[in-house]
Amino acid sequence: MNAAAVRRFAVLAGLAIGVVVQAYGRQTPASQSGTAREAYAASVDIWTVIQEGLPGQIRRLGASEAESRIQAAEKARVAVNRTRQAYLNVLRGSYAAAAASLAAPAGGRAVETKALLAADKELLSDIENATNLLDGDIKAIAATDRTRAAALQKEKTDLLELRTIVMRRGRELDRIETSRLLAASNRQALAKAYARLAEWTTKAEAEASKEDAAWTERYTAMRGELANLPLETLAARKSQPETAPPQEEAVAQPAAQTAPVVMQAAGGALVPNVGGVWVLNNPRARKLPSGAYEPATARLEISQNGAEIEGSFECAFAVPPEEKFNPVVRFNFTGKITNPILRFDITAPLSGSILLRQAGGGVEVSYGISNPQRTGVAFGVVPEDGPMMLRRTIR
Repeated sequence: MNAAAVRRFAVLAGLAIGVVVQAYGRQTPASQSGTAREAYAASVDIWTVIQEGLPGQIRRLGASEAESRIQAAEKARVAVNRTRQAYLNVLRGSYAAAAASLAAPAGGRAVETKALLAADKELLSDIENATNLLDGDIKAIAATDRTRAAALQKEKTDLLELRTIVMRRGRELDRIETSRLLAASNRQALAKAYARLAEWTTKAEAEASKEDAAWTERYTAMRGELANLPLETLAARKSQPETAPPQEEAVAQPAAQTAPVVMQAAGGALVPNVGGVWVLNNPRARKLPSGAYEPATARLEISQNGAEIEGSFECAFAVPPEEKFNPVVRFNFTGKITNPILRFDITAPLSGSILLRQAGGGVEVSYGISNPQRTGVAFGVVPEDGPMMLRRTIR
């Protein structure tokens, strides 16, 4: 993927994220819950597509292209954070509203039911008294006035039927009141459940903030990896190095040697004289905005016997105090000069190589360590297209 393609990809991703957020803003309150969920899901999908394979891609792309890819992923992650927050806000509001609407109803219905039951109780008492009186009258005239006795018996029967109706209504009122109390209890339990869901959205918000912070650190680390990749990968990059010190800081280097590079004979061949002590001193070294770290000091000691080379290299990078990267890189190397390319193997326990190139009275140093974790090395590479420039101090 070339730089133009990466930029187009980032622009399209930004447009898609903007459309998702704007669509959410145009919705009415009644449809915000579903729309917020869809906006959040869409932003996650966009970020997932951009994030997929990103760690591997920053090792294949040029530095500027890799930086554009990281920026696109960061922008998509911001959209995930924004749409997720909007979705949680909508959920919190809807859960709180549901909890409020499910509050137990007022006690008016219970008062009304109690009044009816009390009236029915009095009515049943009156019916019982009336039927007792009728029983006495019926017995008194049963033998002398059968017609009147039959009429009184019919009146008693009607009163007993009324008593049955009142008693049935009392049982129904009891059932209704019991159901009402049970429903009120259930409504209260459901209201508490919705209230707990509203509280959960706050906890989810806090967990999401931790996740976002972790991704921010991850993208910062990815930028750091741009300056700490294997030499064979970085050698193919065509972009400008990001780890090279700024031009104005060249004044911090020891004075350059004005004498030409000394050549010496060894076995009939001419080899460059790189023996001695070479140093770099950059007191203004810092961590660059791109995430790369500048070298603050470096020391290269080389013992040379003809074409045979033994050397040691030590460098300290400008790591801010709040970061935990090990700033120091230290290793030895040996080899024999057999061609114009001065590349020598790093000795155990580390493995890799160091490349020296003489230029302008100094020596450019780049290296690549294939097993930096072996001794806790945090800066496993100085790329060939962004070497350190060291000056000789002792011949």
